[in-house]
Amino acid sequence: MPQPVIRMKYDCTYTLQRRIADGDEDAFRDLFDRYFDRVLQFMYGFTHDRSMAEDLAQELFIKLWCHRELLPDIRSLNAYVYRAARNIAINALRGQGRSVSLTKILDLKESVLPDDLYYALEKQLVIDLTVEQLPERPRQIFRMSRIEGLNNEEIARRLEITVKTVENHLNIALKRIRHALRNCNTLFW
Repeated sequence: MPQPVIRMKYDCTYTLQRRIADGDEDAFRDLFDRYFDRVLQFMYGFTHDRSMAEDLAQELFIKLWCHRELLPDIRSLNAYVYRAARNIAINALRGQGRSVSLTKILDLKESVLPDDLYYALEKQLVIDLTVEQLPERPRQIFRMSRIEGLNNEEIARRLEITVKTVENHLNIALKRIRHALRNCNTLFW
């Protein structure tokens, strides 16, 4: 009877990085398994296009593999992966002539510490996931307000609803986001 394959999990991130740099495909698979879904959701938060997000997430992992010899020198793998994902998404959107509204939200500068960047990106991911899980109307109104930059009166006019209804839906969205971020803080800090 064949023995079951037991894949080695790497508790030490540096060990994982070193093994990948040495060309260990199983170690790279572990990295992929750890990050792909989160990177995909993060990319989707930028693109709002599932197919494009998948392509960009795959591009990120291809680049990580192609430049694997750099991994042992990376001090924070989490920050590195998310910074690379952010850059790939921004470049892809700029290539399409689209603006990148999340950069305004994150307001990240080159001087941000990698761990601060990681936590900011994780928070943005929590916000994006929470917005995706909102009921249709609050999600639509939240996006119109925060992404398109419309004020409550403009949203009410476009959707042919009252300003009070817009405010109520925004309150629902913001309350859920605040709750998710409070839970996020207990997980990450």
